[in-house]
Parts: sequence; C-alpha cells; structure tokens
Amino acid sequence: MHTVLIAEDEMIEREFLVNLLNRLEDFHVVAEAGDGRTAVELAFLHRPDVAFLDIRMPLLDGLAAAGKIKKALPQTFIVLNSAFAEFKYAQQGIDCGVDAYLLKPSSESEIFSLLRSRFTPRPLERDGQETFRSLLDAFPTEAAENFARALETKDGALCESVLSEIRASLGKNLSLNVYRLHVLNVLFDVMKACRLGSVSMSAADERLCDRILTRISQTPTMPEIADLANSCLDNILSAVRSSFRDSAAPIRRIVEFLDEHFREDVGAGDLKGLVFLSKDYVERLFRRTQRVSIQQYVNGKRLAEAERLLLQSRMTMQEISERSGFQNVSTFFRNFKKKYGLTPARYRKEKYRE
Repeated sequence: MHTVLIAEDEMIEREFLVNLLNRLEDFHVVAEAGDGRTAVELAFLHRPDVAFLDIRMPLLDGLAAAGKIKKALPQTFIVLNSAFAEFKYAQQGIDCGVDAYLLKPSSESEIFSLLRSRFTPRPLERDGQETFRSLLDAFPTEAAENFARALETKDGALCESVLSEIRASLGKNLSLNVYRLHVLNVLFDVMKACRLGSVSMSAADERLCDRILTRISQTPTMPEIADLANSCLDNILSAVRSSFRDSAAPIRRIVEFLDEHFREDVGAGDLKGLVFLSKDYVERLFRRTQRVSIQQYVNGKRLAEAERLLLQSRMTMQEISERSGFQNVSTFFRNFKKKYGLTPARYRKEKYRE
C-alpha cells in the first residue's frame, strides 16, 4: 500500500484528491494539509510514498515545500499541482526535486495515468478497471532515463536517437487532457535530464520554451500540442549539440586552476562554481577526460613538486611537505613512497649519488 500526502489550500480540490486517491486499490491518503508549512511537518511525520503539492499555498509555496521534503525524504515521489505550465516553474521544480506535474483542474484519468506509469503495473481502480486498462502509459520514463545517460556519456548519436523515440511517443492515442499532461511531463523529464547533465539553454531558448509550455496548457487540439512539443524538443536538441561542442572548455579551465592551486585543499565541490556545473558532474567529466580523479590529479601535481624541491633545494622534509600541499609529513611520506618506491630522504640521497 502506497501512502499519500495531499497539500492543497483549496478545500474542494483537496477533497476531490482525497476521495479519488482513497478509491485506488494500492494507495491510501495518510495526511492532508492546507498550507506548505504543515505539509512539510506532516511529510516528516508520515514519510509518504507520494506527495501532491499545490504550487501556490500560504506560509510556504509548493516549490519550497517540495525542496524541504525531497531533501529529507528523497524516495518520496513529489507531484506539483499547478494551474500554470511555465518554464520557470519547470526549472525551479527540477531544482526542488519535483518528479511530475499535474495541471489544474486534474481529471481522474490524468491522475490514474500518472500513478500507473510511475508506481505499479497493476490496475489502480476498484471500479471501472477495463476503462483504466485501456489507458496507455502516458509517461516514457525509460526514454527520459536513457536520455540522461546519453547526456552523461556525451553520446550525441544516442541523444538524437532517444529524442526521436520521445517524439514518437507524442503520437499516442490518449484523450486530450491525458495527452496534454503526457506531453508536459515528457518535456519536464527531458529538461530535468538536461539540467542534471549541465546542458544550459540560452535566455532566448528559455523564453521560447516558456511560451511553448504556456501554449500547450491552453491549446485545444492534439496536433497543435504535438507541433509545439516538437518545437521545444528542437530547441533542447540544439542546446545539447552546443553543449557537446563546448564540453572541453570546462575541463581546460579546471586543469588550469588545479595546475595553479594544487597546493591548496581543492576538490570537485570547490570547482563547481568555476565552471557552473554540479559537483558530481565535474568529477565524472574530469575522470572521463583525464583518466584520473581530481584528487589523483592533484596528488600527482603535489608529488611532482615535492620531487622538484627534493632535488633542487635544501629544504627539510617538513618544508617540502608544506610547500607541495600535503596536509602533514606522514601523508607526504606515504604518497611519495607509494609512487617512487623510496622515502623522500632516501630518494634525495640516491639521486645525489647519481
């Protein structure tokens, strides 16, 4: 049984969601909230599997509540319930850990499709199961995950192939409301993959996507929605191609920074601001291009500097350790012997004999 939290300041909408979800075979509403602050408190108390959050609530809005809940409960599946399909909400939602969107007013079929595709292959309705079975999966999560992997490996051909697969999914035979939600969540998943893969879009592209998302939420026909979605995907693909062309630039900046600052205590977390990429992405990108981790690269620079000082100066081991960037002499000795097979003092003596 999946537990559900519903946070909605409009009583009628909240009662609709509670009654609907309590009719589902595998879901049970364990908590309700009329504001964002209470929603966070109840989420911490009940640790729900699913949280439906209205985007506009008193005390704390849905985006802020989503961020707090996701940070403490990363396994909770967060659905943002909004009357607005806007790019800025999608971008903020990605950063806050939102997993999916619903557009108000939500229909039963939209909610059923969302939960079915994300949670369980079993029918969710106690009544009308044949009708529900006829609904196709509305959210191609596997395709979105494949797209994220393609971005991570910088595989341009795979990116284009997966986006073609996603475009094909836009032709699904769904009711208009379910189709509209399907398209919005497809685009949300793709934008989320881009965000996590550090693919940045220009301000102009963001404004265009904003207009497209708004028009999708208002457009009355499925062909028009598909055309708008394809325009958005074209922009995203253009941003991906541009990102792949520029992927070497961040590494060059990182290597130059490390070559100058290797004596300092630096790591992936210190470099993310330098290239405006996430800590994990910086580490993966560096390892893939340099064949070593950031720490291994820094350690190699320190050892090379230590060797130079051993042979070109009369500094003590303590001084060489400090000037090379090692935290203490024992760490310096251990790393030096591991690479050169001799202690620093013995290495200096052997080289002098030569």
